[in-house]
Amino acid sequence: MIRTIALIALSLIASQAHAQETAGGIDAHGFQLVAPTPDARDLLSVQRPRQMSSGDWFAGGLFEYAKAPLVAILPDGEKLQVVDNLVGLNLAGGGVVHERVRLDLSAPLYLSSVGLDGSGSTALGDVRLGGMVVALTEDDTDGLLTVGIVPWLDLPTGPDERFLGQAGIAGGMLAAASTQVDTLTFTGNLGMQFNSALAQANLTGSDTLLAALGAGTLVGDELGVNVELRGALPLVANEASGTGAPWEGLLSGRYTTAGGGQVLGGLAAGLSAGVGAPAFRIFVGGGFGSVKEASDAPIEAVVSTPDPAQPVAPEAAYRLTVVAELDGVRVEDVRVEIDGLEQHQVTTTGVIEVADSTLWKAIGQRGVCLEGEGFARVDGADANLVVILQKMLGAKLSVIVMNVDGAPVPHATVRVESKDVGCSPRGELTLDSAGMANAEIGVGSHKVIIEAEGHLTHEEVVNLQMAGSAEVVGLLMPVEEELGAED
Repeated sequence: MIRTIALIALSLIASQAHAQETAGGIDAHGFQLVAPTPDARDLLSVQRPRQMSSGDWFAGGLFEYAKAPLVAILPDGEKLQVVDNLVGLNLAGGGVVHERVRLDLSAPLYLSSVGLDGSGSTALGDVRLGGMVVALTEDDTDGLLTVGIVPWLDLPTGPDERFLGQAGIAGGMLAAASTQVDTLTFTGNLGMQFNSALAQANLTGSDTLLAALGAGTLVGDELGVNVELRGALPLVANEASGTGAPWEGLLSGRYTTAGGGQVLGGLAAGLSAGVGAPAFRIFVGGGFGSVKEASDAPIEAVVSTPDPAQPVAPEAAYRLTVVAELDGVRVEDVRVEIDGLEQHQVTTTGVIEVADSTLWKAIGQRGVCLEGEGFARVDGADANLVVILQKMLGAKLSVIVMNVDGAPVPHATVRVESKDVGCSPRGELTLDSAGMANAEIGVGSHKVIIEAEGHLTHEEVVNLQMAGSAEVVGLLMPVEEELGAED
């Protein structure tokens, strides 16, 4: 009798006869773990596209306790906890088969839960086969954005009679985009979950729109703090109170090591009533992801000769991996000077053996326009030293684009190709209504390329010194005039 009442409360538009059919088909868990990569700013449930290296792999698990992820509100206003006290282990793993293609496998293992018929035993949840195709990397967008497509297929291996699995094969797809500002990352997901059609009363018979936002930042070199907001909107309106569009907020931390190990933990809370949005959720776990050696990003380390007057360092015990990044993207061929602030200086490339309880500083330079520094402490474990590069653009470039009549051509595109790529302004220059644009630029030689539909391309080379300036006047000739001159 209680189950019949619950099914009526969970029904979308089903009749009472449907409600009396066999229960199940609703996956009230509401959480799918993203395979834990070694970046401390990656998110738990929001897909963050990023540059990948072929051969990378990762795996992890997350113990979870969820309070009341499925609650029905009966006609008299009484709340009925259909799924409660859910304890599970979320498992996820994956591998990169191409620098733009990742394959994933994930599934929850339910250790116990309380339902309408009492406590349930250990059971495997729905298995998800998925992956990611990175359509645009930071290199494609000049470091502005990374975009990926994430498809998946859900196999109905979960206990649907306990409202912890779907009754048939399901799946979905979403678009994911991510950007980075200094050490902050921002990620968004938008997609659809396509659910199997069911003849009984349930909520998963409707296809669902999915949306999510996430942000992450580094606290030190190895600890990331991340926030997520995700929700779902069924395309068929739900008439039952308390089981509509679920939204959930998550706060998590991720500690990573130089060797690829990591520890995860955090908490979550439902922000609106709906299937899979619990009163609260707590989780803790760990994982491991492969870490490419520094040979993937060669770094030439140059330091001064050790001072004989300084004491010799104790025998090395740990590895210090030195890398350089610009806007979160690893940069190759960087000249790095590494100093041990508490012992003599050393010379090496990529990975150095260092003693415990030591502090290190690195100053990096690539060309004349990329400079940066980084710090790391070795304290009982291997460590990463990341040199954060910045563009040093001290010169000014002004561009004016007009046609043969002296009128501005604001729709023209202006781009700059520099001998030293670090000295170029990012992306195309934006012309105002007067056909003018200004940009900071580095020293050296640059080619300014101006193009507009119906006009010949204008190219001009400028050479700039530090704190100097240059002006380029692009006089665009119509294609017809050029053809007429040849005749």
